[in-house]
Amino acid sequence: MLICLLASMATFAQPASPGQPRRRTIALLHGTAGSAKTLTIQLGPLLPKLRETWDVTFVEGPKRCAEDNPHVKMMRRFYGPSAELREYAEATADDRGWRTYNELDEAVEALEGRVSGADCLLGFSQGANFASMLAARAERRGAPFRAVVLLCPARPGWARQLPGAFERPLTTPALIGAGAQDAVVGNGDELATLFARPERRTHAEGHRPLPAADAAAYADSVARFLDWHGRADE
Repeated sequence: MLICLLASMATFAQPASPGQPRRRTIALLHGTAGSAKTLTIQLGPLLPKLRETWDVTFVEGPKRCAEDNPHVKMMRRFYGPSAELREYAEATADDRGWRTYNELDEAVEALEGRVSGADCLLGFSQGANFASMLAARAERRGAPFRAVVLLCPARPGWARQLPGAFERPLTTPALIGAGAQDAVVGNGDELATLFARPERRTHAEGHRPLPAADAAAYADSVARFLDWHGRADE
């Protein structure tokens, strides 16, 4: 029921009340073997803070993860045997061990339609990877997002898969978050090179969007970044 409710929240740019600024929209993208429900839990205090000033929509992956996916086994420990666990595309790796994806062009094109109308993007893990691709495509079309937040992104092997999308550093405002103990994707340094002036945040823990310790302070810093870049002209 919760997943269905969250997934249905896909209306962008709601009309503002007379005399009030329009509420802008942020689209949220989950990690591998995730969903709107898992990301809601993972974002902790950040989500209610965003909802104070933003219209929030979740964009779930169209593919159900195979049960033999190691990420599925881990996620089932936390979310149970009945959780519907999804992904945006099947993950692969290049000759450097950097993250790539099968059928990537089709996956990105499908996501472009689903985030159309959003002002900003926030992604975690696989969602951060795809948010970077969506940001590149939008900027190259001349209609960039106001800002993107990329939490625990992987090393961007996908940049080689999308010729032209990352040929110049992106000027879209970007905040790249990482965990100092993240053994899954590293610290985000490689992805940061794809942006002209990225802001960085690092917490002391592992592969998680917000740290368990000081989650509220970390959430505040992300929310301030989004308000500054996403609503600066209001």
